[in-house]
Amino acid sequence: MQHDIYSLGVCLLEIGLWRSFVIWNQGADKPTPNPELNIEGVLHTKDQRRKGFEIKQVLVATAQHYLPSRMGRRYTEIVVSCLTCLDARNEGFGDEDYLLDEDGIEAGVRYIEKVVSFLRI
Repeated sequence: MQHDIYSLGVCLLEIGLWRSFVIWNQGADKPTPNPELNIEGVLHTKDQRRKGFEIKQVLVATAQHYLPSRMGRRYTEIVVSCLTCLDARNEGFGDEDYLLDEDGIEAGVRYIEKVVSFLRI
């Protein structure tokens, strides 16, 4: 569930910036990252955990820098909270047990409640 929340944060960031983070060039067999994202150097990192962490840092910094003036403080907070939901210090979604259950239904309901609570702040 937390990976879904992170993915939602990426999608919300793309929507807020009105930019896709991937580009499909005609005739290419795979997408390339949007140069505006500035992660080209990070993609060559061999350590997958480090690569993921560094990409997340770029996404969070991008959200914090560009979203407030375009989408407002609340939207920015929601995006950043989604992007950092896997961080131990993120208190927005609680610990991992908060988002785990056998069938995912309770976790989904708690997730929706949490996002709605962000909107009410």
